[in-house]
Amino acid sequence: MNAAMTRTQFGKQELLICMAVVVVAFFYAPGFAGFWLGDDVPNLNRVYLQSQQGNLWQEALRLFANPAPSDGAFYRPIMMLSLTLNYVIAGADYGGWYLINFLVHLANTLLVAFVVLRFAKRYACDATIAAPLAAVFFGLCPILAEGVYWVSARSDGWVALLSLAGLLFWSDARASNKPIFAIMLPISLALALGFKESAAVLPLQMALLAVGWPGPLGKFRCWTLASTFVVAGLFLAWRSYLFGNAWQVYLPGADESIAWDSKLWGALLSIGPWWESMSIAAPVFGAVYPYLCVLSIVVLLFVRPTPHWRVVLALACAGGGLALATMLNLGALSVNGEGGRLAYGPVTWLSLAIGLSAARPASSQNHLRGPSFVAYGSLLMTVVIGVYVLYGQLSTVWAAQGSMRKIAEAFPSWAKSHDGLTMLIVPDHNGSVVMARNAQGGLALQPIQSQPYLHQILPTLRSEVQVRQEQFSHGLASQLAILRPSLMDTKSIAAILTPSVAAWPEQVACWSRSQQRIIQLPALERNVTSDVWLATISKQIENCEN
Repeated sequence: MNAAMTRTQFGKQELLICMAVVVVAFFYAPGFAGFWLGDDVPNLNRVYLQSQQGNLWQEALRLFANPAPSDGAFYRPIMMLSLTLNYVIAGADYGGWYLINFLVHLANTLLVAFVVLRFAKRYACDATIAAPLAAVFFGLCPILAEGVYWVSARSDGWVALLSLAGLLFWSDARASNKPIFAIMLPISLALALGFKESAAVLPLQMALLAVGWPGPLGKFRCWTLASTFVVAGLFLAWRSYLFGNAWQVYLPGADESIAWDSKLWGALLSIGPWWESMSIAAPVFGAVYPYLCVLSIVVLLFVRPTPHWRVVLALACAGGGLALATMLNLGALSVNGEGGRLAYGPVTWLSLAIGLSAARPASSQNHLRGPSFVAYGSLLMTVVIGVYVLYGQLSTVWAAQGSMRKIAEAFPSWAKSHDGLTMLIVPDHNGSVVMARNAQGGLALQPIQSQPYLHQILPTLRSEVQVRQEQFSHGLASQLAILRPSLMDTKSIAAILTPSVAAWPEQVACWSRSQQRIIQLPALERNVTSDVWLATISKQIENCEN
């Protein structure tokens, strides 16, 4: 009888978890029709050029001993290798690149459920409902969308995937006496560090979990936990060798001299404006969602007894500690709402804490009545409100990606019908969604275009107009007309910025958000001063965008 009940319960768990994964897949499936955003464009352009030059794999492997090509202190060789593999498999098809992010997010959703089940089993608890609820809370959390739809933000999803996989093996009952299971944790950590530096926090997270672990850890678990500190230490030593600093990821700013407590306070104060911008598509429900999350956690922890509260607290602290480290490193969250990808790791651990705290002790009866009904109900309400906010966010994303596609598609016809150089003002953001930032040059070049158009169309952000004015006065337009660049490598950039005869673009145009097309701005007299040119263009751009 017990065996039959166990099989029935297991089948029910499988079904509910599969349903949770399917629901998450349904919401993100439209992303296959998306388009490149921001950093995606230079990443695509970089591997395309390496492929054309015949050194694709050499350059990918070179990054294991060198920093990533950027202005910051980034060392992410496996992340960059994944982009190389993406190009080999899918070429310049966005859907093929998005597929990896999509599958990783679904895998993380599945692993959240499996880890909750594993931990609940150790405490003789029933997580038949709790595990799929935790999975769908995670999978449809509106904060994490950026880590899925934006190809260049995939590193956070991979770190979560490898951390969950290592945790799942480490927590397996066989890991206490079989090294093959326990050793997967340091292996997972080493791979995760190749995707992003934030994985260095994993040993501390696991140490917190070890403190709350039920029963003895076993010698193999202890050894492998200790080995993760060795792996992280070697990684930080390597970063110190490369950059002269083990922790600094972003370039030092003006606030580097600010005390850490003031910096943290400033970061905490930035959360409100950041979330308000991120949830702007659903402002009412967006304002409610954080409070519902807190309410659900309070209800789960205090409305009914939780025998496994130590592990729940350890999981919650692991997520909170990662969020704290991120904010201290970053300093403040973007007022544009960008940066949801940075919450991917913290929300992963929080989802585990929520799922385990919702697990029902097997000895209890009538688990859908009284306190448990309130607990499950509050969590379900949080998920529903989160889904509504996520829908608004993804609608903004698909609109932004659609605009980027139309901008790129408009280049050939514009270049054919307009002689000379056009400075085209392209959007930086659409709400919390990065659009053309860092994509300016690549939008006009192969492989996004069938042929290079950079000598005819110069994509420019509104914030770059003054920089462009200075570049034109030093000969940028002249060099573009002479060199007609087809590449955006270091050598080509240096060549087009070499001083030459001052010249101004033949046309200035702006991408209209409302009309979804390029609009040419009124022509200026050829003999105007650079200051007049700048003031007039800035005013015209403002009118065009409005």
